[in-house]
Amino acid sequence: MSDSNFSIYPKIIVEFENDLDKIRASTSDDAKKLIDLAYSLSLEMDKEVKKIFDDISSNISKETQEEIDRLRKKYADEREKKISEIKEKANKNLEKAVSEVLNAIKGAYK
Repeated sequence: MSDSNFSIYPKIIVEFENDLDKIRASTSDDAKKLIDLAYSLSLEMDKEVKKIFDDISSNISKETQEEIDRLRKKYADEREKKISEIKEKANKNLEKAVSEVLNAIKGAYK
């Protein structure tokens, strides 16, 4: 082997090591970019999850309030119906009582 071949090897080795350093640096930069991208995606996903959670909470609150209002109306309607039935029975009893009193008065004057 000649001396010229031996002088090429160190140059090639140095060039190879420089290329490795460049690759390591670019790999490191790529890793940093990926980490930054993952972090920003995580923040974005966190924001979307919070938005969806708030929407779901709002819908649940709305549905709950609608159910409460429906039950209140149903109870009020049932209460009014019962009150009407009681008034009707009271009026019938009053009419019956008045009729009995009138019959008793008629009987007393006979």
